[in-house]
Amino acid sequence: MTEMPEATVESVEGPPLDEKSKIHQQIYKDFYLSFKHSQGDEALQKNLFIFLSNYYLTSYSPEQIGTLEEIKDSLIKKADSLKVPASHTRIVALQVRATASKMLNWYLRSLEDRYLKVEMPKKLVSNIANSIIDRDLMYIDPVNERNRPNRKEGQDRKESFFRTYVIEAKPTNSTAFDSMYESIRESFKVGEIPVKGDLRKLQKAWEKTHAGQSFVPKAA
Repeated sequence: MTEMPEATVESVEGPPLDEKSKIHQQIYKDFYLSFKHSQGDEALQKNLFIFLSNYYLTSYSPEQIGTLEEIKDSLIKKADSLKVPASHTRIVALQVRATASKMLNWYLRSLEDRYLKVEMPKKLVSNIANSIIDRDLMYIDPVNERNRPNRKEGQDRKESFFRTYVIEAKPTNSTAFDSMYESIRESFKVGEIPVKGDLRKLQKAWEKTHAGQSFVPKAA
């Protein structure tokens, strides 16, 4: 999937939100954040939707979160506020909206599966982690000669999401995504056991592009 230009979510002023509306607002916010954390990988993004859907359906009671139809109505209405910068052409804007619409349908399908108690995929967290490592390598491995897009001067164009959110445990501004990265951290036991496999490959590539720095800080 081609990485889309950064979009924004228009804030809407109004009366204070009740608990259910706040939850729905966060569910949509995580949909928006999924475009960042999927790093342009559709398969990874779909797995993120499964994790997010399960997180919300297990973190809140039916009374708190509401019915599936209530969530669907809320998300579809909020999706209308998705905008792209005015500097982008109309063709790009339409491309962003089409991609957002397709992925919103996947998000809604994941939520529906959780309501219907469809069995969760095995090794979901492990599959998400491996996809994150693969996408990191795409941008970090010197052989690919690619940089992360939409980075300003001084920002890390070879950032590793695995290092930032799993190893360093930097907050994502989402309790659901924080929980996901914590699950990966517990699964990989980084800092407790030797790094191996593709993660070892990522470590070497990252340290090659970040001279003098350690992929796994001593404090980790």
